[in-house]
Amino acid sequence: MRVGLFCAVAVSVLLASAPLFPDEYAVDIVDTADGVARSLRTHHETIDISGIAPFAVDEDDPNLPISSGELAWLLERYREKRQGDGRGADITFGSLAITQTGYVNSNCPFLCPGGEACNVVLLVWTENTANPTGVDVYVDGDFLVNEPGLEQPGTNNVFVGLENIPAGLHTFRVEEKNEGTFDEVEIEILDAQPFGDVANIRCQQGALEEGGTCQLQICWSTGGPQADNLLLLNGQAGIVAIPRVAPFALRFIQPLTGATPGSYNFGVVGFLDDPENSSVQYRGCIVRAEECTVTCEDPGCRSPSCLWIAQTEYGPTNADVVLLALWENGVPEYPGGVELLAGGQVFATLPGDAGGAGINGPPGRLNLGVRGNCGGALSDDVELAFDVLAESPVSPVDGPITLSFDADQQSTTATWTNAGRSAFVFVSRVPDPAQPPVGAIDDVIEGFLAGTESTFTLAGTDPSDLLEFQFFDYVGDQAYGSERILGQFPAEDFFVRSLCSGSQDNATPQLNDAVLLFNFLFQSGEEPPCQVACDADSSGVVNLTDGIFVLNFLFQSGELPMGWPDANTPVCEPLAEGTPGFDLGCTTPRATCDGVGPAN
Repeated sequence: MRVGLFCAVAVSVLLASAPLFPDEYAVDIVDTADGVARSLRTHHETIDISGIAPFAVDEDDPNLPISSGELAWLLERYREKRQGDGRGADITFGSLAITQTGYVNSNCPFLCPGGEACNVVLLVWTENTANPTGVDVYVDGDFLVNEPGLEQPGTNNVFVGLENIPAGLHTFRVEEKNEGTFDEVEIEILDAQPFGDVANIRCQQGALEEGGTCQLQICWSTGGPQADNLLLLNGQAGIVAIPRVAPFALRFIQPLTGATPGSYNFGVVGFLDDPENSSVQYRGCIVRAEECTVTCEDPGCRSPSCLWIAQTEYGPTNADVVLLALWENGVPEYPGGVELLAGGQVFATLPGDAGGAGINGPPGRLNLGVRGNCGGALSDDVELAFDVLAESPVSPVDGPITLSFDADQQSTTATWTNAGRSAFVFVSRVPDPAQPPVGAIDDVIEGFLAGTESTFTLAGTDPSDLLEFQFFDYVGDQAYGSERILGQFPAEDFFVRSLCSGSQDNATPQLNDAVLLFNFLFQSGEEPPCQVACDADSSGVVNLTDGIFVLNFLFQSGELPMGWPDANTPVCEPLAEGTPGFDLGCTTPRATCDGVGPAN
């Protein structure tokens, strides 16, 4: 065995990998309390479920495009739209709302007549009075169906599901036959849902409460671009709607109180609002946890929960493979430590407050377990089976990732095309491409849909910094990262700042660089062959201070040119938009620069 340290430094999480003890599996501790590691999980506010009875259901009804709990939530959500139009109308103008609930390409397809997956929409509107003649439904001006109206007066919602709607922009209209009142909404029907479903949902008993009840902890992971609302279900019944979390978090921890003994069937389903139309939203799939049976009895030593694993590095040997494992401890600190198990056998004991580990191990099936040692009693094992791969199954990007630097904002922006879907992305700043900081994560961002164009901006960068991306997606409940992809500036030419003479021989500035600049500025001397290199202080202009900057650097141990890690490591910068002084031009680029990074 080997135990090292994953430590948070500034805003980076450093994934250490140096072995201390040889064995089949090796472990590094992950610090999940500091730095960007906080993006790895978020806790929601506690929800009281004391009025909800245990309810176990094997499967959702495939004949229904939406569960009763979801429909009840939708009706309540649209209740705010019942403002009326002041005309005494039977159909309240402005009350029609549309939710797309089924898609041709879906992880949970709704099968229309003929057995094929199809697009399905749910229409909800308000009728204020009795309407025995019914309501006509039109799509793009064509009559589609007549729906029975309300036979009893009062403010009510009416809903209808429509199947086999082709993809594209459509206008739906509901019109009351007797009075002629109507409402209509335009919606873009999609063949695939525009966000990711949750993944890896789990439920576990927590602390005991007075009166025979106990706490539960439900956790899940983001599976792609996030929904605006996540509806937590128990069986078919809705419990609570959880709004979108900002900033983004990789894992969600939802504590529940007031649970009574029995079996629960928890599920999570997402809804995405159309930002251009408050009357339109899109529904995802219900993702359910395994049946959650709680006894509300004292376990003696509370076990960890919410075990989650992602593979970040690949290869044929133990040393090549890296798995990132995260969990929530059942107590603040286990006196005897946290034990990690492979195939039921302990291979590492971590400090009692450890909440994550980086694991090296061979490709193949791994049954990873975590348990707490309470100093006299062991908790139950929490296990997760994971298929460790020799090669990444994720191919996320079509073409290169292109970078640009904004000198005013001191930030770097990346642009790319998504070839496949991703659930989340690790982003790292790379000052030296020759020595990329493997495992140093500067940001964790939500994933992207296939076929989309994406941009991301990281603040606090230098013009020579590159950005490295690792895209993750789920295969079932198992998360896999892509090979690391290094973004590049779209430049064929580069320069070294402060080498005003354009010398191809010197790697660092010399006295003649300052002399040439002074002669050019004050003696009508020769024009420098690369004026952007003369902008030694990165101000965007060439003047007296640049010459003084070079002299101070040479003789007073003065300030380094921007982006240089030390006085002996000059840096190649791109001749590209966003580079400070780019507009000054450069007729003689640095021939020995073959990319952003240390100059040759």
